Amino acid sequence: MAASRKQAWTWSAAAGAVQATVAARLNRAGTAVVFECGPRGAACINGRKRARKIVTQFHKVNDAIAVLEKNASLAPAEKEATRKELEGNLEALGGRAAYQSASQLSVSFHNTSKWVLARLQAMGVLAPKPSSTSSSSSSSSVPPVRQRKLRLLEVGAITTTLLDCPALETTAIDLLSRHARIRQQDFFTLPLPPSLTFHVIVSSMVINSLPTPVSRGLFLRRCHSYLQPHTGHLFLMLPSSCLTHSKNITTAKFRLMLTENIGFRIMEERWTPKVAYFVLRAEDGKVERIRGSEGEGKGGGKAGGRRERKASSSWAKNFDVVL
Repeated sequence: MAASRKQAWTWSAAAGAVQATVAARLNRAGTAVVFECGPRGAACINGRKRARKIVTQFHKVNDAIAVLEKNASLAPAEKEATRKELEGNLEALGGRAAYQSASQLSVSFHNTSKWVLARLQAMGVLAPKPSSTSSSSSSSSVPPVRQRKLRLLEVGAITTTLLDCPALETTAIDLLSRHARIRQQDFFTLPLPPSLTFHVIVSSMVINSLPTPVSRGLFLRRCHSYLQPHTGHLFLMLPSSCLTHSKNITTAKFRLMLTENIGFRIMEERWTPKVAYFVLRAEDGKVERIRGSEGEGKGGGKAGGRRERKASSSWAKNFDVVL
């Protein structure tokens, strides 16, 4: 089994030729990159190790495309040929379908939707599920947390957990929907406020999937614009290594962007070895952070902005956000 699994991840002769050509061209431009691809069309991911490998390679190729777009030294014809080869690498990997399958497996181990529901209830924004005993004996003088349903937008939805919650009016979108109830929609093409607003936005492992630092900054600004000041919340999840291992951005700098530059207030942070969780509340102006508040210090060196010198994926080392 181990031998066959290893063999499944080796390059074919044709894919190896593409890899060598692309690497040579990018190396001439001063960008060192190494690619690995899995079997073409692989859409069913059965192991965590394989899922991590697909996610890593997907981001690596996307990062290489972003570097290519900024490279002014290549002739247009050579740039176009290199872009096609990189896009061919994505297809050889299995495309976005394989990436989504890998993400779906990862979500099964880090159920962010259930965490979002639990936090909304703990914050008093969403009423907890009534028990059979409390429903009959509850006093009419105790009002519900909210009379109307919360309008929630889930960006990059993979599961239907939030869609199944009766207290929420959930709009679930993804670039490549794999469920009939999840709308195939690009977040950046949604109607702008005030024609469309939400009480809550949930974004799990989306910002790190965007191709450029500028698009990540625009994503955060757009999220803020859809939320009502003082009551709207963004639940933002991304790989912790993007902040602890990046050579471009630290946790402290990322917090500063969220608060002083965009206008979020950090209500809560949670750190695990793999995932960084942020609960952000939209404000109507710049927010000055108070040292030692809003979860600062949770997670030790990670939350404090210090980097741990451990091996990390190249795409995490290159992670950045530009406003």
